Amino acid sequence: MPSPTLVLVHGAWHGSWCWEFVGAELDQRGVNFVAVDLPSSTPGADPQTYLADDAAAVFRECEGIDDIVLVGHSYGGSVILEAASALTGVQSLVFLAALVPEVGESSTQAARVAPGRSDLDEAMHLADGVLSLDREGARRALFHDVTDIRANWALDRLSTQTLASFASPRIGTDIAAPRRYVVCDFDRAVLPAAQEALSERCDSVVHLGTGHSPFLNAAHTLADLLIGSF
Repeated sequence: MPSPTLVLVHGAWHGSWCWEFVGAELDQRGVNFVAVDLPSSTPGADPQTYLADDAAAVFRECEGIDDIVLVGHSYGGSVILEAASALTGVQSLVFLAALVPEVGESSTQAARVAPGRSDLDEAMHLADGVLSLDREGARRALFHDVTDIRANWALDRLSTQTLASFASPRIGTDIAAPRRYVVCDFDRAVLPAAQEALSERCDSVVHLGTGHSPFLNAAHTLADLLIGSF
């Protein structure tokens, strides 16, 4: 039987570039994958770019793929849930330090399942309907345990994020596919307490001893974990 295709969905402010090191690990193992670019994180995006637009981008990438494992990092968790309702062939969903909104709930609401402000909250700045991150705040929130070389590589690639993508509610229905949650124990963006609460909406939970971005500093381990989700 052929292995499923991993569909890798990045979080806010990121792009498909963030999966580069995980992709290299998957290539070495002969695993099929695609990495999606979300329109809400595209430089110069229309501020009226919603969760539904991101889900549609995932749907287009999945056309013609029969067996799929959806992987969502951070905000990407909301996206894979919304996309899954329109897809066939989804075997499972993996939430990496991710938001898991219920139907009718926005990403912003899902992020508030546990009290407390994170370093990411402090790094955000809103103007004209888009959110940006100051560089030092992003370093603390997203890449605090990543080497300077890789952190700067990622910081140079961060984009803006439309506020509308966070504020729009999930409308797609749940599907009957297993959900696995990956808690990043030292996360400063989506706090571990919030991740633990969100993981209760999933079927199984595993832990990684990293911050918010294991695709940069634990790519080998993360690739093994994703393959174990088949």
